[in-house]
Amino acid sequence: MNKWYAFCLALSVNWISLPAYADHLDCSIPNTQAERNQCALQNYESAYRGLRSLWSEAMLVAGRLDENMAAETKNKVEAATVVLYDSQNRWLRYSERACEAESLLWRGQEVESKIYYDCMLRLTHSRMHSLAAFVGEGAEATGAMVHVHQDGATHLHYE
Repeated sequence: MNKWYAFCLALSVNWISLPAYADHLDCSIPNTQAERNQCALQNYESAYRGLRSLWSEAMLVAGRLDENMAAETKNKVEAATVVLYDSQNRWLRYSERACEAESLLWRGQEVESKIYYDCMLRLTHSRMHSLAAFVGEGAEATGAMVHVHQDGATHLHYE
């Protein structure tokens, strides 16, 4: 099994276990719309924490790509870290606005925030998938070792 496959497998296991549960709220069976709204928010926040962790790994790979870039190429192209940072900022603005638009039909209704956070969760998982591909392929291209911990967390290590 190559490093890229192992990394993606570990990441997908983390996604399956993403739902976050408050001490007082059972999100497996939310009874009211307010509880469903809170659970949607918690699930999104948990996924976003995973995205931020993956983002750190992606920036590490981008930095290594910049370090490995040939001197004559550095003057002709934007740094990988700049491109990745810009893409993440644009993705954040896009996802927030897209989910706001998706929840417009329920504006002012109690379900509006659930629709919004379910959309944010879906787009966050999609972004995590894209970043995982970048990290996995970039790690292999830059010679990183992917360490998968018992809890499913992954970390890159350069020797």
